[in-house]
Amino acid sequence: PMTPSSDLMELVNELDSSSDNAGWEIDSTQIDSIKNLEFTYVKGRIFPKNIRIGTLDYAGEYLDELPEALISSPDEIDSSILRQLSNRVKTADTIMLVLDMERHKRNDSLETESYFEILDSTDSANVLLIATKCDILAEEFQDDTGLDPVNYYDEFKEYVNDELTRNDQTIKSLVQNTAGSEIHPVYYQTTVKDNERVPMRDSNGNVQTMGFRRLLKKMG
Repeated sequence: PMTPSSDLMELVNELDSSSDNAGWEIDSTQIDSIKNLEFTYVKGRIFPKNIRIGTLDYAGEYLDELPEALISSPDEIDSSILRQLSNRVKTADTIMLVLDMERHKRNDSLETESYFEILDSTDSANVLLIATKCDILAEEFQDDTGLDPVNYYDEFKEYVNDELTRNDQTIKSLVQNTAGSEIHPVYYQTTVKDNERVPMRDSNGNVQTMGFRRLLKKMG
């Protein structure tokens, strides 16, 4: 990645650790706070193209208000954070809608209702559906199939898509509303220590990720 934002580098430094026993080391974003997380990467060798990936990380309190903000002028939006969120969505070439698998496994609402309204307001943008925190499903996949999701990612992706669309009508409708888009699973590899799920780390203390590189290729 090139030209990462300062907020992104701060998070990376918090997550990386010299100790393989370290946990996540990152606190949730506080209400009325926002972090600009973005970087650039180059795709292609013969005809290289710079692709900018960015998100505004916040606590989620504006999700229900975002659809209306997308059809409003900036001077009609009172919150500066909501104005930034609206502008980022309006100017994006590709929008990523996140599905939280931790909430899914707890049978909590994924709070995707606003996604449909957002899609109605941004029908000219490409849309990708991203299933985050898929480490739990990765373990289930390996137990059910005997296959390592690291080596059989395509099969794991199909497993995740089947799991979500079979058991959640809202997600099935969301896939249909995005022209049958596949759901792309991403996750940090984790292990359980002292009844707590913690990230697996290499000998240098770095976390190990899955699916992100494939996602970047898809976005290009």
